[in-house]
Amino acid sequence: MSSDEFARIMMNGRLSRRQMIARLTALGLSAPMAAAIATRTVSASGGLGAVATRASRFQGSGNGTLIVGTETDIEGMDPGHAGALATTRVNINVLEGLVKYDPGTVDLIPNLALEVPTLDNGGVSEDGLTYTFKLRPDVKFHDGADFNADAVVMSYRRLYDPDFEFYDDTNTSGFFLAGLTNVEAVDDMTVRFTLAEPNAAFVELSNIYSGKVMSPKAIQEVPVAGWSEGSYGTGPFKLSSWEKGVSVVLERNEEYWGTTPGLQTLIFRPIPEPTARVAALLSGEVDMIVVVPPDSIQSIKDDPNLTYEQGPSLHYWFIQLNTTAPPFDDVRVRQAVNYAVNKEGLANDILAGSAVPATQPMPAANWSYNEAIKGYPYDPEKARQLLADAGLADGFKTNMIIPQSGSGMIIPVQMNEYIQGNLRDVGIDVSIQSFEWVSYLGIWAQGLNTDVTMGNQSIMASDPYVANFLLSGAFTPAEGGWNIGYYQNPEVDKLLASALETPDREARKKIYADAWAKITEDAPWIFVVNDLQPMAFKKSVQGYVTNPAYVIDFTTISIAE
Repeated sequence: MSSDEFARIMMNGRLSRRQMIARLTALGLSAPMAAAIATRTVSASGGLGAVATRASRFQGSGNGTLIVGTETDIEGMDPGHAGALATTRVNINVLEGLVKYDPGTVDLIPNLALEVPTLDNGGVSEDGLTYTFKLRPDVKFHDGADFNADAVVMSYRRLYDPDFEFYDDTNTSGFFLAGLTNVEAVDDMTVRFTLAEPNAAFVELSNIYSGKVMSPKAIQEVPVAGWSEGSYGTGPFKLSSWEKGVSVVLERNEEYWGTTPGLQTLIFRPIPEPTARVAALLSGEVDMIVVVPPDSIQSIKDDPNLTYEQGPSLHYWFIQLNTTAPPFDDVRVRQAVNYAVNKEGLANDILAGSAVPATQPMPAANWSYNEAIKGYPYDPEKARQLLADAGLADGFKTNMIIPQSGSGMIIPVQMNEYIQGNLRDVGIDVSIQSFEWVSYLGIWAQGLNTDVTMGNQSIMASDPYVANFLLSGAFTPAEGGWNIGYYQNPEVDKLLASALETPDREARKKIYADAWAKITEDAPWIFVVNDLQPMAFKKSVQGYVTNPAYVIDFTTISIAE
């Protein structure tokens, strides 16, 4: 499949600029937009019993309340309008997909489906165009509606099918279903999806955003605007209240089909200012905080009443370069800026060890990571030599755009100022232009130009599928894509498209290994750091399990008496 064909399948002409900005919000906020291939799953025997066994490892107990201090408010409970990581962290407790991540991993296990479809169990067709899910019986939505194949069909069609009676043309996640041509109820508890072209990441797409199944009763009876306000899922918690900007309160679903959560009440409090978030934890106002600021890590570690956790993460933080205009149209200059940045110093000194240096387009926690790639270690002398070879021995001046803050952006101002200093040391004078987050996304989406040649971004993705949107020549801003530096390498485009046609993970990994090597050599980005999702909570919080996808499975958590 060519890059143009891939673009046609993925975009399918249904995205307005406004909708694309919403996708960019998902991107910038490090939402888990895509993940592992179909074969990265449990076996055909992994049905109801297998799920029960896994869940029992984390069985909670008690009736406690957990208050979580988060970095921002949520967008709502409608999976069709949920892009931010902070939103996903909340609404996965209320809404469920056909599959889910096994706690602590990004391996897929059955959820509302009885098994994960694979080639071996017959759930995936030999041509890779159809995916069949056997559904879990005796499941109810929070509003009393029955979960069945018709409910799944309706939940998907409302997001991708303009001919459907209840199609929501304002949705922001049907984008992930582009290429889906049909979803049908084979029988009451079997649903089949048909694709226009093979997509090895499709099963993972049934776990995120549009894959979350919403009550057919709500779809038919509640106005679209109300879908975000209610509790219309099948999940372990029900929405009790949402006071925007103040709190989201969830209560345990006593009729939940699966393992009973160990928490009675789960409260999310948006506290955007990092210092205030830490203060709330120290004072006992909250029990857990996400995105711990680097300058607070040591004090939290030293507090005997608190626990600090970090672990492997699929989040990566980078700076895109305009590869079509001077000076970054010269690969030597792009390589020079990579050598000029002290990534180790940034990770250890500025981020207090809560990140590791990046070497390539994918973080080390990703299954497609190419261990043979060494990237660009800090070498200012080599940077100067490359600049001289490119005729820029005296350096140059340019502009870079950055956000002032944003979920998933870590501490962008401090980080970019550090990078600015590194570049100044080799003769590159970078002027930083910073913007409020929402404004930044709009400016960033327009693409880089001859004046602004650098732009900061970050993303979370457990499947390398997301690289198509960032690095394929078919996804520049003109096509509504995220390749804002206009990077294009026909060999890379071919590899990225070929990987989606390859259902076997090991074979797919070899394709991506070649793609990452070529991209790293071309250096369309400054590959900066991969952060390690720092979290902190009271000692009384038991059962937290770090997940590389940055989601938190609150069904494993309880409060010690």
